Amino acid sequence: LQRAEAEGLYLEFYRSYNVSLHNPGLYFDRITKVNTSDLKPCEQTMLFHPANMQNYLETTGDTEGVELVNGTLRGKCFEEYFWLPPACRLETSKCFLFLTAFGYETEVMMQRATIFHMPVVPVDVKDWDTYAKLAAEVSSLFYWWQPDPTFIGINTKMISYPPHNTSAWSRGISLSATQGIRLDKYGSRDLEVLAPTVRELIGSFSLKMDALSQ
Repeated sequence: LQRAEAEGLYLEFYRSYNVSLHNPGLYFDRITKVNTSDLKPCEQTMLFHPANMQNYLETTGDTEGVELVNGTLRGKCFEEYFWLPPACRLETSKCFLFLTAFGYETEVMMQRATIFHMPVVPVDVKDWDTYAKLAAEVSSLFYWWQPDPTFIGINTKMISYPPHNTSAWSRGISLSATQGIRLDKYGSRDLEVLAPTVRELIGSFSLKMDALSQ
């Protein structure tokens, strides 16, 4: 990240990954950095879910990224483990990885990679422990949420996408930012009468994400 910023490229912003304007692959490891034995083969991933691939096709129009096999639509697989986005499909040396586990945001990243011209290859790691290990060792993008202690101590940055569009997401278009989950505080209805001091304490309590991550 520091080298990219020194050269005027801010990788926290999704437009910085547009391969038509920049070469973000210079700052990440190649897709060959990972051993395929640590990954799920395409047939065990979201690429073989026809409904997801139909939604991807309708959203992006990327007919070269899918194929029809025995009447079933699926993502087109490269060397049994990789789906390649248009941004690096013909020049794989520019590709780098998006690591995830259990299929989280695979299709989301496929849509973003295609529409935003990002040379990002989503791969599904075989299990959680291997996912956590690879995300810490390989220079890549990876799926994560907060609060979670898995990657505390690693210099991670969140990529900023367009503001969340609820209407688009309801139609299966996942280009905008994921919606955050609201964390509310609940208490007994009569707490204010039975223990007003406790009610005031709970109402005033606030914990910042930085404190949770320490």
